[in-house]
Amino acid sequence: MDFMNRVKSGATDVGQRAQKAGRDHRTRVETAQARERVESLLRDLGLAVYLEHRDGPSADATTEIERLTGAIARHEAESGPIPAELTARA
Repeated sequence: MDFMNRVKSGATDVGQRAQKAGRDHRTRVETAQARERVESLLRDLGLAVYLEHRDGPSADATTEIERLTGAIARHEAESGPIPAELTARA
């Protein structure tokens, strides 16, 4: 019976490690997806600000800038602050 107890214990340990690995992977994927979303929002905001500067103020540009800044604020509220390397000036 001692052998079977060790086998069961080993199987339980392997199962727990597999679950932890799955959770860790899911966290990394979610973090990468959140980063991609905020990068996209920041890129779109930069483009909207540039176009407004180039073409002059317009209601559409102002609306788009407000929409994007709101989306970025929501992202920060849900996912935490924007990573420093995305906000550093080159």
